[in-house]
Amino acid sequence: MDTLDIREARSLNNANPAMQKGRIGERVRQLELNAPTPAVVVPKVIPIGNWNMDADQMVQIAHGLTWADIRAVQVGIINDFGTNIYFLPYASAADAVGATFQTQSAIIMIIRFSPGFFDHADFDLTPFNRGFITVWYTP
Repeated sequence: MDTLDIREARSLNNANPAMQKGRIGERVRQLELNAPTPAVVVPKVIPIGNWNMDADQMVQIAHGLTWADIRAVQVGIINDFGTNIYFLPYASAADAVGATFQTQSAIIMIIRFSPGFFDHADFDLTPFNRGFITVWYTP
């Protein structure tokens, strides 16, 4: 990042007020032009698709992004009734953690613990979109 050095600051300080204002304004414009562009982060929502969580402990979903561009991931699991969404990692009163996820270079792996909250008939309906993965990334 560009900075104002001590000689430039003294020069601006010693200039007459009208000249000082013009030089400072020009210097600010130069600094603004050289400032780094802030990274834009956008979401990508990926459906989990069919997953009988009661029968299958794990599912892998391709995210289609470059590993270096991923900034954050959120996973939401929907129950068979479509009445609740549970964001991972999820812990119920009875379980320390019911499920978690891991982001890898090409996939997001969602893992249901057994025994656990999601190891239940309320999460076995298929065909049914089990939930969504939201990946925030820089394009």
